Amino acid sequence: MRTIDDHEKSHGDTMAPRPVTTLPPVSVLIATYNRPEDVARCLPTILANDYPDFEVVLGDQSPGPATVDVVAAIGDPRVRVLRLAVRGKSRAVNHALPHLMGAVVAMIDDDVTVPPDWLGRAVAALLREPQPVIICGAVVPVPHDRRREVVAEHVPASVYRVRGPPLFPGRLVPAFEWAGIGAHFILWRADLERLGGFDEWLGVGSPLEAEDLDLCYRALRAGLTLLHLPEPAVVHWGKRSGPAAQVLSARYGFGLGAVYMRNLRRGDWLAAAMFLQDLLWRLRKIAGALKRREQPPELRFTIYMVIGALAALRYPTSLKRPPTST
Repeated sequence: MRTIDDHEKSHGDTMAPRPVTTLPPVSVLIATYNRPEDVARCLPTILANDYPDFEVVLGDQSPGPATVDVVAAIGDPRVRVLRLAVRGKSRAVNHALPHLMGAVVAMIDDDVTVPPDWLGRAVAALLREPQPVIICGAVVPVPHDRRREVVAEHVPASVYRVRGPPLFPGRLVPAFEWAGIGAHFILWRADLERLGGFDEWLGVGSPLEAEDLDLCYRALRAGLTLLHLPEPAVVHWGKRSGPAAQVLSARYGFGLGAVYMRNLRRGDWLAAAMFLQDLLWRLRKIAGALKRREQPPELRFTIYMVIGALAALRYPTSLKRPPTST
């Protein structure tokens, strides 16, 4: 029942690599909607990588040609744009998947930048793993004022693995301790296809949220390991402040509740235990703050987590949305 391997936090990189004769081709997949400036900042950092065999595929859902114009100005044949009529990040990934040429899929957001050794180090870590994994890569926030601004981040302190049901006997563990975020996932394409891709009812541009958490949860239930790596890290430029930061917290809570409810409705009773574990962890934080007469830090998140669970009752449980749904 242990899910985070504490021993491997310090010794995870000593595993002997699997024998390979050639490096696998990689498809870097980016879903984007109407953010050409972000794409223009992101693409050159990817193309500066020294990995010998990779492509960059943009699943572009923008209404205009601005993203296509950015790619044309860069003029690198390794970059392809797939113009998609569907909306939503999860749909973009799923619709682009059959068009990818790589055996490895590296998924990042359009508002990150990557180091020049990113792909080489990430693929090396993937090849060292004897079992199917999702690499939950580090997402380091751009420098910002933490008192006024929020940037989504995932910064593991060390290498660790999560296996099996993410329940911890004797202690409460919230989702962000075992799941990664979708701004930096790397895995074998065959494993992503086996999982059925993303849940298209979840994610930005969809009715619900937290498609990345859902993918991590379903991967664990399917026997994959979540490998959290502090390096290589991507830099996340997506700052939010004021009301936008509050909306971000509400969205994450809403999505978390929806993920648990959708998996519960598919017959996975562990999802109910996971929901309760997350809820109790947050209620304990709220109670502690009220006792100290402080502003409860998890109150908004917790309220929206319950609302998200209820909202998920409205939608079909299938991973795919009908082509005409909005």
